[in-house]
Parts: sequence; structure tokens; C-alpha cells
Amino acid sequence: MYCMKESDVNSFFAIVCGYNPEITIGIMLDDILKTHLKEKNTKNLSYVEKVDTIIRIMNQRNELAKPLPDDEFGDFAEFMKDEEPSTKHAKQHLYICIHNIDGPGLRSKSTQHLLSVLSSNRYIHLICSVDNQLSNLLWEPSIEDKFGFMRFNITNFCTYFAESEYYSLQDLYNESSDGKKSSEEKSLGPVEIVANILKSANKKHRQIYMIICNKFIENEKYNESEEGSSQPKPSGSTHQEIKSSMGVYSTDDALLRDGLSYLENQIKVIKKKQNTFIPTLKRNQCEKLLVILNNS
Repeated sequence: MYCMKESDVNSFFAIVCGYNPEITIGIMLDDILKTHLKEKNTKNLSYVEKVDTIIRIMNQRNELAKPLPDDEFGDFAEFMKDEEPSTKHAKQHLYICIHNIDGPGLRSKSTQHLLSVLSSNRYIHLICSVDNQLSNLLWEPSIEDKFGFMRFNITNFCTYFAESEYYSLQDLYNESSDGKKSSEEKSLGPVEIVANILKSANKKHRQIYMIICNKFIENEKYNESEEGSSQPKPSGSTHQEIKSSMGVYSTDDALLRDGLSYLENQIKVIKKKQNTFIPTLKRNQCEKLLVILNNS
């Protein structure tokens, strides 16, 4: 999370990277209180108390202000200009922009409820995007009413460069959870990271990935055997092997190529090795991941 701009004493704009799995409602509330509202003694407050504090401060700062005719919700266009601060608007407004409000750290019902309470305040404005087409399942009618969303379809097919940078490839190659870390730091290991990514992928992509994982585990075990030591097999799966495993009529070459490209180039959970595809995880990690995916 980071602050993009503070135009003047009447306007605050915070940006939240929801696709970062480490971002939580607690981090977001602390940043708003400390960075924007300059409140320091909030460490021991609960999440509900922090939300109440933000709303109370915004209401107190605005209760004596007299808005100009078009200032009911803040002059957003004026706020975005790179000009000298304007003092003609007395009201203060907080704009919160969340990229992927359905991100892994923000999906819980309690988090969505707290965000809806914030956005229901007349001086706090929530601007957000969603990544998953089923993201509307996050919200019950009562919570959605509090959000009061105005929806705009801006579907795009951009590569997930910014999003994927938060899924550390170093964690995917190493057993980071076996290091000397606290229980909180170990809560999101490489297996959980890939599991969260694949849960948001479609069924065909998950099927392709699981075939690659199973073949990888099978070949690794064979290569450790006495027979495999003399005649080792490649660890990965060829394009034809994946297609055969999916069934002759289950997919065509174009769909399979698109799926492999998505897994390799966009979410980066497989890689090419000697014209075969292998997971970026180690064998024991793949075994754990398959258990999670089969039970989800």
C-alpha cells in the first residue's frame, strides 16, 4: 500500500495493492490513520475501533465546514490537478483506490464488511477493481448495499506483471517455510501462494497444471529408482503428453497452447526445460499442492 498524492489539507488519496498477498485490512487501516490522519495512538485498537476512529475523525473535521454548491462529494477533478493547493473547499475527503478488492488478503467476510462500513461514510470514497469474474460472490446483499457500487466494465487482457511481482519466485524455488521464521511469516509459503493463484484460474488451466505436476512427480520418482539411474527420463511433460492425458477430445492445440502460455508467462507456475514443461515448485511441494487442489 502506498499514498499516491495528497493534493491539499482537504483531499487524501490512498492506493492499495490488493493483489499483494501480504496486504490486510489491518495494514490498510494503520496506513490511513498514521499517514493521512496523523493519528499515532491506535496500535492497541481493534479493527472495528480503527474503522470507527477514521469515520469519527472525518465527521469531526467536516461537521463545521460549509460546502460550496458542488462540493458535496469533493471536487475530484480539482484534486487530480498538478496545481498549487486550493483553499476554497473546506470539506475533507478520503479517496481509497483498491486494485483487486478480491485479492488474497482482502477476501474474508469481516474485511469486506469493514470496507463497506468505511465506504458508507459520505466523506470516504472507495474506488476499486476486481480480478475474478465471480468476485460478486464476496458480497451479501446487506454488504453490497453499504458499498453502493457504481459498476463499469473495463475488462482487459493485460499481462499480470505488477500482480505477479508479489509472488516471489525465490519462494517458489526454495523451501522458505523451513527457515528460521516466526509462525506468522510462515503462514503464506510457496505452496499456498501457488494454490491461491490457481484457485482463481479456470478449470482447464488447473487441469493442465495438475497433469504437469503428476508427470513431474512420476518421472522424478522413476529417476531415483535403480532402473531410472541407468536410463533417466526427462522431468517434464511434452505438449503431446499433456494433450494425451487430457483426452483426445477434451482440448485442441490452440487451447492447450494458450493454457501453457498462461501458466508459464502470466502466473509463472511452470517453466520450460529441454522442450518439456515442469513446475516451478520442488517435488515435495508439488505433492502438497496436489492434495490442496484435489480437496478444493
